[in-house]
Amino acid sequence: MTHVALVGPEIEENLSLRYIAAMLTRSGHTSDIVPFNGPSDFAPALAQVLAAKPSVVGVSLAFQWRANDFLAFVVALREGGFTGHITAGGHFGTFAAREIMTDFPELDSVCVQEAEDTFTALAEAVSAGDGSTKSLEHIPGLWLRDANGVAFSTGSHG
Repeated sequence: MTHVALVGPEIEENLSLRYIAAMLTRSGHTSDIVPFNGPSDFAPALAQVLAAKPSVVGVSLAFQWRANDFLAFVVALREGGFTGHITAGGHFGTFAAREIMTDFPELDSVCVQEAEDTFTALAEAVSAGDGSTKSLEHIPGLWLRDANGVAFSTGSHG
């Protein structure tokens, strides 16, 4: 079982994060949805995630105009000592996955398109004790980095 933190905008309930949370629950994992609606949520969200010590953190890049906030959050997680797997997803994450993986080494992966199955498979791999790039390459819908740091796609959903 893996514990996951899903960080995203919650001004209105974030249906995308709830779909992922439901799939995780169905597969025997636990998750917290961590609201990050604006600058005033940065520190509380960071503290909540670091205190929970999840194995995986998923960050919602649903909106391009909020990307800097969420990517700064990812950097702050690493600076705060988080060593687990950090993935991003959402509309902007899907369309800019290569660039995001190239520019933000703090991220381990980006889930693209409809990510419920991809995220669940990622959590399963981490739960099995191997979140290495080699063990994730078979999961469709991910962007990862090869041994040289070059971003690549595992392919689309079947």
